[in-house]
Amino acid sequence: MMRNNLFKPKRHWKEIELWKDVTEEQWNDWVWQLTNTIKNLEDLKKVVNLTPEEEEGVKNLNENNSVKHHAILCIAYGSR
Repeated sequence: MMRNNLFKPKRHWKEIELWKDVTEEQWNDWVWQLTNTIKNLEDLKKVVNLTPEEEEGVKNLNENNSVKHHAILCIAYGSR
């Protein structure tokens, strides 16, 4: 039997204030996803509960914008 290893979030995106009005069509559209990525610490904190260390790490990324967005996305979607 093949296992389904897809990521299954613990909550629906509509439960998150940032995305409560987003349609399923928008949510599944890669262009919408790229346009609406989380780009700052305040928005990230609306999506995930960060430890003080994680929050400090994101703040420190402001010094190196080339990795900022990638790291924020990894925190938001990869580690929770």
